[in-house]
Amino acid sequence: MDYGQGTVQEADKISKINSAALINLRINNLWIDANRHSRAGLYEKWNSDLDCIWDELSGDVVIVEKKKKKDEKKTTYEKYLELNKEVSNQIKNFPSEKNGFESYSEKDKKNIIAIYAALRKKSEFLRRLQNKQGKGSAYEEDEGF
Repeated sequence: MDYGQGTVQEADKISKINSAALINLRINNLWIDANRHSRAGLYEKWNSDLDCIWDELSGDVVIVEKKKKKDEKKTTYEKYLELNKEVSNQIKNFPSEKNGFESYSEKDKKNIIAIYAALRKKSEFLRRLQNKQGKGSAYEEDEGF
């Protein structure tokens, strides 16, 4: 049996493939949870699912970048923080749960719609990031999202 350099390289390659597969599996499971929570209207859980997806994807995002000029695009990390802030600002207006035949006021309905829209933007951002990294359903070149 050859335990030379070739075997170490092959083992390293297999380890990376296994790790990538496990990351993709975790991300897939998180998307399933996010989908279930979004359909059920469980916005806080949906937001938490999206944060966990970010955790999986952010390992490949360079957070510390060169200082930007005023006309340069925001970093992926900065964009994510903006989306998170938007969601946080909306979620604090989430109406309390109703019982029985009580209904939401028009203001409550508008707040729920705003929260949903903010979470959709965050979700779409993460889907595009996942695709850009080659971990999604399609590989995308950088389109400046």
